[in-house]
Amino acid sequence: MNQVQQLFNRFANAGLIKHINYGGSLNFPFKGKIFQLAPKGINILRWFRHREVLKGRAIDCLMSSYKSFLLIQLERDLETDKILHSKPFVEAMFTLFARQYEVESDAAICLSSRHETTDQLQNFAIRNQKLKSSESYFHMFKGERLLKWVMNFSTVVDLQEACFVANFFIIYDLIMMVRNSRTDNGGNYAGLYTFQHTIYGITDRGSWVCDRIS
Repeated sequence: MNQVQQLFNRFANAGLIKHINYGGSLNFPFKGKIFQLAPKGINILRWFRHREVLKGRAIDCLMSSYKSFLLIQLERDLETDKILHSKPFVEAMFTLFARQYEVESDAAICLSSRHETTDQLQNFAIRNQKLKSSESYFHMFKGERLLKWVMNFSTVVDLQEACFVANFFIIYDLIMMVRNSRTDNGGNYAGLYTFQHTIYGITDRGSWVCDRIS
């Protein structure tokens, strides 16, 4: 039973499934809860179905009942399995995040997914705030919010990898640290714990990139 619980935890943490009620036992988190596939999980199944890894009438019926959902596919090195990246790709991915999760007009999103995205926008609470040390205004957000966005809207299924991807926004001067009560000894790279508890803001270059791509 513990192995099953751990497996479902990984599914939930990766954004593949989500529970739609909040009842159930506290001692066994999944008992008494009702789960459904999350949009990311649906896209993963569709990806395997199109490559004929998954077959069967049940899969076909499932895929036909859902429309497409924004999912950023990250390429990996075939030998090391590390995530590949390029500056233009990171900038394009950042622009999607900075637009407060608005997808391009030609992306087909089902109504429930759009409502879910709107709720996430409100929960992420990206807002304008004036810094005491500068006359510039920044869009402010907490690091854990960015990590959750990376998990929900990309093929990343691990928080450590999500942190690895999000750090490219710092490396390419798209976001900057605004406030942090804890520090790592990792140089420019922010570890998972530090990244989650840090307040970030969009830099002038980040704003310029968004204007240039739009």
